Amino acid sequence: MPAKGKRWALNAGIHMATGEFIANVDAGVSLHPSPLANMVKAFRADPNLVAATGAIVLAPDDGKEKSPFRYMLQECEFIEYLMAFRVGHHYQTVANSIFTLAGAFSFFRRELLLNLPQYTNRTVFEDTDITFALRERFPDAGVACLADAVAYVESSHSLASVYSQRVRWQRGELEVAACNPEALIKNLFSFLGMAPARTLIIDHTLAFPRVVWTFVLSMMWLFGYALPLVVLATMLMYACSMVVEGMTMFTCYLLVRGDTRARVKKHWWLVAVLPAYRFMIFWFRLSGFLTVLNEPAGWKTKVPWEQAAEHVETLKQRTREIGASTAMRLGSGVAWVKDLF
Repeated sequence: MPAKGKRWALNAGIHMATGEFIANVDAGVSLHPSPLANMVKAFRADPNLVAATGAIVLAPDDGKEKSPFRYMLQECEFIEYLMAFRVGHHYQTVANSIFTLAGAFSFFRRELLLNLPQYTNRTVFEDTDITFALRERFPDAGVACLADAVAYVESSHSLASVYSQRVRWQRGELEVAACNPEALIKNLFSFLGMAPARTLIIDHTLAFPRVVWTFVLSMMWLFGYALPLVVLATMLMYACSMVVEGMTMFTCYLLVRGDTRARVKKHWWLVAVLPAYRFMIFWFRLSGFLTVLNEPAGWKTKVPWEQAAEHVETLKQRTREIGASTAMRLGSGVAWVKDLF
């Protein structure tokens, strides 16, 4: 029987399940001891809690030999996930503004899921789509991220897989927003409740001034500003970013325990690298704005350098075809002239 995909499997599991709660766990995800028991305990303690996402952590290093760049990329991704779930999602839990129930590990009351639309393929980000549907159908229900329900995911295997993942996330965010236009006007001026418009302003609208200033700053010396002044301004902005990353990283250090805390402490030096990593991720996510306009939806996305290589190869092929066609026409013309004389 051919595989029918993740969405079909999720829908089938929801309708075949008989228990009070349903957990969605991605293939390849490893659960920390007792996360399911911790989820059930939290749901029993709070009847208003109808859905929750676990705290997703990058799995510990597998010990395989890696290049320095690959190792640094893996640990930056680890810190990024930690900041997102232990700081960002914790704030969203307090404000009841969880934007996405992580597909890697999420937990639901079964009767809730049976009253929601099924997982569909109208977007590549079905986890956010089902979260929006939940918010629409049950606006007063509680949705949380539970820090003591930990799930481990594997790190991205290459820079290309990081690019493909972030493009998919950004594309999915725009697709879900387009599918739920009525949700965009909710909670615009409230600190409580999910406000998709605020998220889109930060992720989408403010991205374009950032693109402009990235290039304008590098050209300021052409407009008469001293080059040392431009370099100093750039260094000061990078230093400010390092301070913000350092404060957030220290907050994560205080919130976690055990091996995770030791891993954060071991990689304190990433504070100097994280601003550059964030800048790279920004351009990856920006690419998602363009692919949603020009490319069909897909789980995997070709990285720009692969696309450039394909375009170069296509250009070479077209050049050879044009050259062969031109040579053939010239040959025919020469033969015709000879026939005249």
